[in-house]
Amino acid sequence: SASVHLPYGPGEIIADMGMGSGTPTYLQALLNPETQIIGVDINPEAVNHANTLYAWLPNLSFKQGDIEQLIFPPESLSGILDSSAFHHVYSFNNYDRAHVRLAIANQVAQLKENGILVIRDFVEPTEGTVVLELPEMLDGEQNADIAWLMKFSQTARILADEKDRGFFIEELDGVKWGFRQFRIPAKYAAEFVLRKDYTEHWDTEILEEYTYFSQQEFERVFEENGLRILFSKPVRNPWIMRNRFQGMFRVFDESGKELDFFSTNFIIVGQKIPNHSGARLSEKRVIAPWATPYLKTSHYRDKLTGEIWD
Repeated sequence: SASVHLPYGPGEIIADMGMGSGTPTYLQALLNPETQIIGVDINPEAVNHANTLYAWLPNLSFKQGDIEQLIFPPESLSGILDSSAFHHVYSFNNYDRAHVRLAIANQVAQLKENGILVIRDFVEPTEGTVVLELPEMLDGEQNADIAWLMKFSQTARILADEKDRGFFIEELDGVKWGFRQFRIPAKYAAEFVLRKDYTEHWDTEILEEYTYFSQQEFERVFEENGLRILFSKPVRNPWIMRNRFQGMFRVFDESGKELDFFSTNFIIVGQKIPNHSGARLSEKRVIAPWATPYLKTSHYRDKLTGEIWD
């Protein structure tokens, strides 16, 4: 769980931003009775519901607020968790990444020195265009995913202006060994396979766009806001891999090389560095044109303690 990175303990205050039902927030408070846990959601009904069910815990409270804005006093929180929250900020603000950047900056402002920001969300693939292969038949019937893919190509980004909706898709000629292949931007291949099984809630899911930053962009935004990156990793949920991905599709680059499955989530953890107390050092070396660099190193040195973080 992403929450294991948070600084629980006596005197610590943790905000769970975009808490939804409040159940995960309640579980955090139940497991960490010495830590003050505050759930935040923009929906007043969600806040009232959570208060009715869970606010009996002395270390738990709920607050209505827009997680893009300043909700708590500056430097008042020990940790902040955003679990599947920022893609809502992005989607319901006309798919504008500037709103995510503002939300991160404001959340960092609310952290104490050495406070921890944890984001668990989705990550945008770095590939350009890929070939998505789907079986024509599934369980003896016509594969419904193909019809959903074609519908999705017309209705993605449905909250945007009409000219900005949908995405490029091209079916390659012929059915190969029972599979149909589609050229498609990697971003929307990932968007499709992550949501293709949510057909019962399609009208709701189609409003959202899950991916907005690549891993490199997440890391750059964290560094721009004075965060030391402690953890940054795409996550592949084994259950989803087995039950929703394997045998359901394959992905290739344009040369025909099969690619790994897209990650199901992404976790990044940053620590707020005290002003003027640390520096980021990056190693640069000249690489011969024919060589492939395989290792990138970076270091942080705390000027007060002398500690070096690799």
